[in-house]
Amino acid sequence: MRHTSNTLTRRILALPGQFLVALINATSILVIVAAVLVIVMLNRIETASETLAAAATEAALARMEIAPGDLKARLDGLEMRIETLTQALKNPDLPQAPALREDLNRLNNNLAQLNKSAQALSAAGPELTENALKQAGNSLTEIVLALSRCYSGTDQ
Repeated sequence: MRHTSNTLTRRILALPGQFLVALINATSILVIVAAVLVIVMLNRIETASETLAAAATEAALARMEIAPGDLKARLDGLEMRIETLTQALKNPDLPQAPALREDLNRLNNNLAQLNKSAQALSAAGPELTENALKQAGNSLTEIVLALSRCYSGTDQ
């Protein structure tokens, strides 16, 4: 009888330590689950931001009424013309003044077109903001619904 009582006493005395180990294990599991949820949410936010950036770019180019390749070609050509004019202006002789004036006129026309495109982009600002808010709202709704499904344990 004494042997059974001694074993029971040891087991009862070991219970607080075992309970503490169980709490630490449960906390560890909760931390791991929270980390996984954070990773999932960050992935969804990244996906939403990529979608938003694509939509903003598409809306901006649609507002400018220009294809992306044409825009890049114009900017590259403009850069080359500016570099050519810079080199020509560095020459103190300036024997090619009429050609230089013609290049400056073309450059001014290109800058005027770019200014018009920039104004169209600034006019598209409210539309882009509205699209951004809609996308953010949709993403937040999807995340909350996913978390509620996870919490309730059902796959709808």
